[in-house]
Amino acid sequence: MGRYRILARLGAGGMGRVYLGRSTSGRMVAVKVVRAELAEDPDFLRRFAREVEAARRVTGFFTAAVVDADPEGSPAWLATAYVPGLPLDAAIQAHGAWPRRSLHYLGAGLVEALEAIHGTGLIHRDLKPSNVLLATDGPRVIDFGISLATESSVLTQTGMVIGTPGFMSPEQVTGHRIGPASDVFSLGAVLAFAGTGTAPFGVGPAHSVNFRAVYETPDLRGLPDGTDFVARCLEKDPARRPTVPELLAEFARLLGETGTHTYGGGLPQETDWLPDTVAAALTRPAGAEAAGAAGGAAVKTPPPGTPDPRDALAKRPAPAPAPVPAQPVPETPAAEAPVPTTPVVETPPPAPPMPRTVPPMPSQAPGLVSTTWPGPAGPAAPTAPGRPARNRQRIVAIAVAAALVAGGGVTTAVLLNQGAKKDDKSASKNDDSKNDVTPSGATGFDAAVTNVVNPSTAKGGTLRLRTAYDADSWDPGRAYYGWVWNVQRLYARTLLAYDAKPGRAGTSLVPDLAEAQPEVSPDGKTYTVRLRSGVTFEDGTPIASKDVKYAIERVFDQSVVSGGPTYFAEALDPQGKYPGPAKDTTPEKNGLSAIETPDDRTLVFRLAKPDSMFPHLLAMGATAPVPRDRDTGARYGQRPVASGPYKFASYTPEKSLVLVRNTNWKQSTDPLRRALPDRIELTVTQDPEALTAELLNGSADLDAQQGGLAQAARARVLGDAKLKASADAPATGAVSMVALVSKTAPFDNEHCRKAVFYAADPRALQTARGGPTAGAPLGSLLPPTIPGSDAYDPYGLTAGKAQPEKAREELRACGRPQGFAAKLAVRDTHSQNVATAEVLKNSLKAVGITLEIEKLDLSKFYSGVGSPSTVKKQGYGLIVTGWVGDHPQGASFLRPLADGRSITPSGNTDYAQVNDPAINTLFDRAAAETDPTKAAELHRDINHKITDGAYYLPVVATKALNYRNPRLTNVYVNQAYGMVDIQALGVGGGA
Repeated sequence: MGRYRILARLGAGGMGRVYLGRSTSGRMVAVKVVRAELAEDPDFLRRFAREVEAARRVTGFFTAAVVDADPEGSPAWLATAYVPGLPLDAAIQAHGAWPRRSLHYLGAGLVEALEAIHGTGLIHRDLKPSNVLLATDGPRVIDFGISLATESSVLTQTGMVIGTPGFMSPEQVTGHRIGPASDVFSLGAVLAFAGTGTAPFGVGPAHSVNFRAVYETPDLRGLPDGTDFVARCLEKDPARRPTVPELLAEFARLLGETGTHTYGGGLPQETDWLPDTVAAALTRPAGAEAAGAAGGAAVKTPPPGTPDPRDALAKRPAPAPAPVPAQPVPETPAAEAPVPTTPVVETPPPAPPMPRTVPPMPSQAPGLVSTTWPGPAGPAAPTAPGRPARNRQRIVAIAVAAALVAGGGVTTAVLLNQGAKKDDKSASKNDDSKNDVTPSGATGFDAAVTNVVNPSTAKGGTLRLRTAYDADSWDPGRAYYGWVWNVQRLYARTLLAYDAKPGRAGTSLVPDLAEAQPEVSPDGKTYTVRLRSGVTFEDGTPIASKDVKYAIERVFDQSVVSGGPTYFAEALDPQGKYPGPAKDTTPEKNGLSAIETPDDRTLVFRLAKPDSMFPHLLAMGATAPVPRDRDTGARYGQRPVASGPYKFASYTPEKSLVLVRNTNWKQSTDPLRRALPDRIELTVTQDPEALTAELLNGSADLDAQQGGLAQAARARVLGDAKLKASADAPATGAVSMVALVSKTAPFDNEHCRKAVFYAADPRALQTARGGPTAGAPLGSLLPPTIPGSDAYDPYGLTAGKAQPEKAREELRACGRPQGFAAKLAVRDTHSQNVATAEVLKNSLKAVGITLEIEKLDLSKFYSGVGSPSTVKKQGYGLIVTGWVGDHPQGASFLRPLADGRSITPSGNTDYAQVNDPAINTLFDRAAAETDPTKAAELHRDINHKITDGAYYLPVVATKALNYRNPRLTNVYVNQAYGMVDIQALGVGGGA
């Protein structure tokens, strides 16, 4: 550790800090010191040591080689050659996009660097503009400290998911196994950034950028001609990307055509390869500041004798923040300091969500209910908010889906906030006895779906939760993953909450912070809520109405509190006039005028128009109180202030969360929660196979995501009577379906649509989805977990048999007695959806309906089926998709699918293009209805009309098979979430 003297700090990242160092012989190096908490992780240190050894073998010209390291030091560290160059991101920000010729040279150098890295068995895993330094003789790829050894398995999956939003491949974002093709995707993103001047997947919240990288087409409009290789590098499917050898050959051809370069013989003399302005910046005399090998962090000029870093950064805007923002670097004293033994590392920002239920984004995939990836799985793709929050959360379910996959090509199932039919009478009461659990004695498979398993009042012990990926945010106002909404009930109380009961009662809204149900004005536009007396924050401070109002107001500023649902903005400020508390310029600074706080215990909400879904908004995390003086903005999720029975003891992003008792919580003020364990430990286990093993061997209690077991684990659990007795397959609230596009002939005739319903083989379709434990047959569109659903089945679908004679009658009625041909769109990487399409094709063939199946990749599917003009142009008549609502309420599920006034040119979710005035009118009536029972009846009528019109063929109401540790007590599925209610669990007072 005494071999290098520290001259200045260059920057910081997820693994630690980087310093500019000088050896006793005068050699300049960049020293990366591992974060203290990572250095305490034996698995991380083993991986780090292996990667250091592999990185030492990287000797490519276009890499900054590892020259020294001590992976067993205290702390562990490594040193790479110091490159006094200009980071690529800084060059682009200061001087703009690059021309074709420079892009070719840049690409050639980076591909050679990848060849050298991959040749040692490493994958870089974080190739991004700030990790590319521009020297006069070519680019240098830096930061091998987070590389991944390709031959490793579980070991390499330990620790954090490392990478940079917008430059990570889809498989890396979703936690799937990665390889050299992942670096090729990152290469494409880097070259796109250099060629256009902007990130190809935009900017914004990490999960939004990640979602676009996984599901949307990159923006390459500014690329110069002759750069088609960039788009090919950015293919969603790793198998479709060019390999490094193929790129080497392509750049050899491209550079050979210029007549100035022979590939393999080095770049042109001096700075000829660079744009003129960048070359000028690199060759200018050194100035007051310089950029070093930490990826562009500005540092003070090193002492005399230090090689001259160029001052091209002196006038440029500050580069985009690194994963962990660097603090200002103090003047380095004349006496050089040794590398600190325990460097101070700032707390990293929240990691990007690895979706479960994930909210739909603009032009994204609202109806996605599951996801399949080729190859071993991990967390599913994250969902990112962005479009009107009508039903964003459900796609949050996509994320959960990811955890489902465990083997090559296995489809991931989802799980979201689901709802069941509401006990409307109980929902209208303030019944403090709702927390009481009646022993049921239920045992065995599916026992927790409608009963309480192992009822107990014993307190104590530690509840051990696992998850394949971290929360999108622990800030209740930002969270959008359904499983996070479930977990946050432990520490955050909301105005209303879903009842702590199994079965249909679990979807009933009951008072939480509120002392009673809201008082609603006759016109349905004013809601008045009174807080309970005696409720406090974790420090004992009373919770006041102003704290709840402020919590809601802060989510209006999406530049600070981003990513969460935006329903409140739509309900209370549809014109978008209120900017959030920090930007409130009114003289009184009273905040959002649509919320009044006449006293410390009263809130009055004034809606822009009646909305029967509003009570469900009062159960969302945005109503969890936030004390203004404790709000840390975007970092609040690192340590939210508790109002529930537990508070944060520690949180390490992408690694663990520990909750302990909140001693200022009073059971007398909280009829919902029991708070049985003394401690809750949630561990992020990024290896799905290891997670499953811990569940089945009893070292973990529950998968917090509850997205469903992977295929191999499903088979094991269902085949072992003892294991099966501790498993449940609850309905998730999602429905897989086939949309019949009513604007595409011949489906513009309802009889042709009905012919499909009768010709379909329901049992074969259920089998294609995974069988009875993966989904239950449905006769109509609304899932059984939502009030208003019933046994309506006009086509006899739940009988499980195709009805070819009735199908032929409908064909004759629509004037196509011999049948017809139609085109069906499906996602090519979603194995269950593809299987659904093939089964449907076979069953329809029996009555003369011939389907042409068009398989679309992720980058084209949702942008295509979500665009009515594209659907018309391509002639799509059927679309295999799925849907799940944000709330257990009819409008949340049905309106996005069938309100004709919501059809949009892009991002459309009314896939069948239903625009029936009678249905639209019913939606308006349901929205204005203040009686939940009557609203449910109207949604029942809407469901019947949609079904009568044969717009959506319901395939199954999806289920998720999950395993629970037999030692758990008070286990039941809360149907509002479609998951075991985590806040109710106990461990029998044991360890």
